[in-house]
Amino acid sequence: MISGVRAVFCAVVFGRLGLLHFEVDAPRIAIEAALCVVLMVVSLWVMARARSARATPRLLVGSVAIDALGCFLALFVNVVIPWPGYDGILRVPDAAAILVVAMAAGFRLSPTAAAVGAALHAAGAATLVGVDLTRNADLVAYRAPTVVLFAILVLSAIALALVMSTQVRRLVQLAAKEHVSAESAKMSLWHVLEGNHEMRSALSAVALETELFLRAAQRSDDRDDLVRVGGDLRAELARLNELVVGMRERAYAELAAMQGAAHVGVRAVADEVVSRARARFPEVAVELRGGEEDVRVVVAGGATSLDRVLSNLVTNACEGDGRARPSRVTVDVERAERDRVRIVVRDDGPGFSPEVLAASLDARGPSTKADGSGLGLFLVRAIASATGGSLARRNADGGGAEVVVELPGAPR
Repeated sequence: MISGVRAVFCAVVFGRLGLLHFEVDAPRIAIEAALCVVLMVVSLWVMARARSARATPRLLVGSVAIDALGCFLALFVNVVIPWPGYDGILRVPDAAAILVVAMAAGFRLSPTAAAVGAALHAAGAATLVGVDLTRNADLVAYRAPTVVLFAILVLSAIALALVMSTQVRRLVQLAAKEHVSAESAKMSLWHVLEGNHEMRSALSAVALETELFLRAAQRSDDRDDLVRVGGDLRAELARLNELVVGMRERAYAELAAMQGAAHVGVRAVADEVVSRARARFPEVAVELRGGEEDVRVVVAGGATSLDRVLSNLVTNACEGDGRARPSRVTVDVERAERDRVRIVVRDDGPGFSPEVLAASLDARGPSTKADGSGLGLFLVRAIASATGGSLARRNADGGGAEVVVELPGAPR
């Protein structure tokens, strides 16, 4: 958008140059006309890259630099080649272009671009005034108070650009995050509706199988048919239970994300999770390492969500693939770079299957167990990502599975 405005502005200026007296101002008009053409071409190129989704942070900085350089050169020509009656660069309306272009840098919503623009505009304004006062000392009609006022205006425009680039960017990012959360909640509601439809189908199947089971039970000579119908009934009940668990887990993940983030001490929650795992899986050695008392994280849903995340990971590790269980599970809590906390759950079991490792974590994937729902890692990732965290899984070098959860660290 700004590149489009720049192109239109240059076209207007180019048209205005034809109204000047070419015989008197030929050199200045020729230079400014060439500058306008170059800026229009560059602006159209930037617009084309932005519209084709090839805009990058480097392009934003380059666009700001083009603004600053073009504005400086257009004004510098007037300083170097003054027209008859010229009384100083600060005495003409064109100097206000520095203020407008400096503020425009903030609309990129890039603090880096705004900072680059601020430095270039400050240097350009100082150079213009310095050269003007030196080269055209006998022409300028402004004095120190005007220079101070102009400096205040330029610095105010730069400050406004920096504020816009940081605060407005933060608001835009917050709105985008809320939009993503709303879309995620919408998709989860659709999944709930789909699950409801599947549950109704499963309930209908259970009712039918129950009726067949009762009929077969009344015929004492039809034992094979009774066993078959009983097996079908058990399979439908297991499917129904899986659907209920899946709907519950999806709803929990969405509610955790909607509740907002809270600061939670990792050690207390991890101790409780490990204690429950030791009682439930006495044949597995579950060990908690690291996690000093002052290690805190930011997690959506607070302590309940962190408990859910750790319980899911530790329980999955202790269960293995449903056929072979590990003999040892470790939970490591450690500080990572960039003020983050890393929680690593390792086991010496059979590890992840290739299907699980190849599956995306953005949706329900294949389960690590034959009778699993495939929702565990998906829901852990949903809770972690709600506050800027991440999840990764892999097979350890020495065998077994390894899941790494990173969460933002909270102040001590």
